[in-house]
Amino acid sequence: MTEVDLRPWYVRISDDLRARIISGALPVGAQLPSYVEIRRTYGVSIATARKAVAVLRRDGYAYTAPGRGSVVVSQHPARDRDTTRRVVAEAEAGLDALIDHAARIGESLSTCLARLRRDRHRDS
Repeated sequence: MTEVDLRPWYVRISDDLRARIISGALPVGAQLPSYVEIRRTYGVSIATARKAVAVLRRDGYAYTAPGRGSVVVSQHPARDRDTTRRVVAEAEAGLDALIDHAARIGESLSTCLARLRRDRHRDS
């Protein structure tokens, strides 16, 4: 007996496109199928196609530019978000250390930053 898929069409379509993104069949930078192409391929309405792409945007896989269509922006949005959080946390910790250092040596933060930039430029 064949199992019937009871999920809404927009979920089925977004899951299919997501699988293609994760597998690399639709790599980062690739254009997603247009709403019309999705309509033709899956036999659904334009509204359903839009909803499927909206799920991919919401989940961080795609970006839509008005008049240009939708583009794959990440194969692993959760991992990318985690990396961004880690980098921001490290930057905040570094900034906190710099603020503490400036206060300890009695300089303003802007003076410390200027000296740091000057030293970095000289070393490169």
